[in-house]
Amino acid sequence: MRLFSLYSLLGVLRLFLLINAVVISISLMYSVIDFLLSFKVKSFSLALRYGFFVASISFYTLSPLALALSVIIFLRRLVQRKLDLVFYTAGMSPLRFAAVPVILSIALSCVNLALSDSFYPWLVKNVWTIEKSYKKKQEVGVLIRDFWFIKEEEGSALYTYIGSLDVGSGRFSNLFLLQTDGEQEIQKVVRCEIGVWRENRIEVLSGTEYDFLRGRFKEGIHGETIKVPIHIRDVSLFAEKVEHVSMSALVHLYLLGSRVGFDTNPYLGEILYRVGMSLFAFFLMVPVVRSVLGRRSLRAGVMAFLGNSTALWLMVSLLDVLPSKVGVSPKPVVVLYLLYFLYTLKGVHYLHKGFRF
Repeated sequence: MRLFSLYSLLGVLRLFLLINAVVISISLMYSVIDFLLSFKVKSFSLALRYGFFVASISFYTLSPLALALSVIIFLRRLVQRKLDLVFYTAGMSPLRFAAVPVILSIALSCVNLALSDSFYPWLVKNVWTIEKSYKKKQEVGVLIRDFWFIKEEEGSALYTYIGSLDVGSGRFSNLFLLQTDGEQEIQKVVRCEIGVWRENRIEVLSGTEYDFLRGRFKEGIHGETIKVPIHIRDVSLFAEKVEHVSMSALVHLYLLGSRVGFDTNPYLGEILYRVGMSLFAFFLMVPVVRSVLGRRSLRAGVMAFLGNSTALWLMVSLLDVLPSKVGVSPKPVVVLYLLYFLYTLKGVHYLHKGFRF
């Protein structure tokens, strides 16, 4: 049995590496063409960095699909040789027969979940930074929309969210400031509907201020100037989108924002999006394995792959689109994930119970 497990592991990994080599090659070709046509600066080192980041992101997003395709091809070979029937006759369940692919999907999900904390956001941020700095018609410092910034100093941290900001004029709408001390205790919260940012001061035309150190609450602020520890010229340097931030920072900001009544849907949506992307491999693997082994058909496996991958992509996309584009909570999508999780457990049960031929 150990020999068969090793054979399954090597067989699936070999196919997985071959399919990913094709995916990465296509991603590199796309990045090279995009670099040659769209970038205003031509540099070999820049092209190399850009290609590496794009290929790495492609692996993160497409590796679950590549693994599922690898398993379909590998299991189909075993079914053609009727090795599955031989093992079933010996009293082995389909789940035990396909244990290696299922374990690989769990391992890939765990790896992606761990890397989605800081590594993958770092990749996305680097791609965005390169494109914003070197692509044609993407100059820095004109208009910032739906961005948030973090500035950390000794003993304090400033979290800033801006719905829209014209860096040239300093005019903004929907600005949120949250200042904490070294122990992450909230010191000040400022929420502005509209205002003007000049140097390191914000003129609030309509907003609310909570000063926890002085025990002061001001509502309906109009025309008051608030000093902030960040200059407007630094905004373009520290600008980050939600998908550029680490998972731990998102969780922390979500908890802080929930305590002060701030709109935390974008942060919750990004957290759930990363979890959904990470679990993609496991959620896709079980129904694919069940279809291939249950019907002993390549067509059944491909159909299960197409149907379940489409459903999972739709749910993952909703986690990203609902809070960022529509402005609603992504929590209803969690219900769909729970239903799909029950569907996955049902597939595991059938694999463990076995099939009747």
